[in-house]
Amino acid sequence: MVGLLHPGQMGAAIAASLVRGGHPVRWYPKGRGAATHQGAHEADLNPAEDLAALLAEAHVVLSICPATAAEEVAEPPVELRCKSTMIASAVGTDVPISH
Repeated sequence: MVGLLHPGQMGAAIAASLVRGGHPVRWYPKGRGAATHQGAHEADLNPAEDLAALLAEAHVVLSICPATAAEEVAEPPVELRCKSTMIASAVGTDVPISH
C-alpha cells in the first residue's frame, strides 16, 4: 500500500496514476480542506483514520508539497518514527530548507 501525505493537485494526480495501475493508495484527511478532499475522492484514494496506522501500513509514503511546507509536512512522520520508505518532493526551489 502507498501512503500519501496531503494530496494536493500534483499529489492527487500521481496517486490517481498509481490507483489506475492497481496500487492501493491511502491518505490522511484530518485538517485538509474541501479541495483536497475532492481531489482525493476523484483520484479514488482511501482515507486513513489514523496517521500512525497509515505510516505503519504503507510500504512507501509519498509527500509532495510546496517547499515552504516541507518541514511542517515532514515533522509528523519523524515524530511517529515512520519506518516506511519516504519519498518527498518539495515543489519550488526558491525557499531554503534548514537542517
